[in-house]
Amino acid sequence: MRDCRAVFDADLDPARVHQLMRQAVGDRGGSFVVRVTVYDPALDLGRIGGDAEPHILVTHRAAASAELPPLRVRSVPFARDTPEVKHVGLFSQLRARRRAQRAGFDDALFVHPTDGTISEGGTWNAAFIDAEHVVRCPPPLPGRQRGVRVGPRRARGSASHLPRHSR
Repeated sequence: MRDCRAVFDADLDPARVHQLMRQAVGDRGGSFVVRVTVYDPALDLGRIGGDAEPHILVTHRAAASAELPPLRVRSVPFARDTPEVKHVGLFSQLRARRRAQRAGFDDALFVHPTDGTISEGGTWNAAFIDAEHVVRCPPPLPGRQRGVRVGPRRARGSASHLPRHSR
């Protein structure tokens, strides 16, 4: 809801968003992912500065049903455009994923262009597990978007007892 104000200078009615999410999901059971996209079809590229009347698009898909195998990743220097806003602009991330896959990797792992710190994958958060801790990268800092699923996926529950840290 905060991002609607940042992008369109307009507020979104949380009750309306929740109603549309419930309507999209219906009485389906099981696990799934719900995505809410806010857009204004009346704004055009030539007059993007006009007053906005945001519309809401709700989509859903089945959640992954099985644990994924470890990924072979290629590190890629990358910084998000407007990282404080969760947005649909994924061209650069998907281009990096494609290039990584064409080079024989499963995906791209983004590192900060100047200091090399790990930030995230193209569409996933990064975390590392050792015998004593789960370390999430990057730490939730001002100006960085927190993912909906902040915690790492637990490999068969084996890390569920470990303390979590951000670095």
